[in-house]
Amino acid sequence: MYEPLEINDFQHILYIIRDNHKSHNSLTHKEVRVYLDCMEQLWPRLNIPNCDYPPTMKFYLWAMSCTISHEKRAMLAGKLLDLILLLKQPNTSPSDNF
Repeated sequence: MYEPLEINDFQHILYIIRDNHKSHNSLTHKEVRVYLDCMEQLWPRLNIPNCDYPPTMKFYLWAMSCTISHEKRAMLAGKLLDLILLLKQPNTSPSDNF
């Protein structure tokens, strides 16, 4: 019915959130929170071998959902992108780096 979710789909959304303040048609705080809520709920459906839901990731998703400025949310999205890049590397434990 649907194509399987991939970590690149999450990265794409995070790039949008990270660069939101640079965009002419920027997302509102509510729109960003909708994306983040969906990402949190869909994360377990990703097929990433040997990967749990790192507590750091949950923190970043919750922190970005708070009522904060676009600049602060962009910084957190950048940190979460770094974490996802670590998850994509084989034999790397994200807890070792964050």
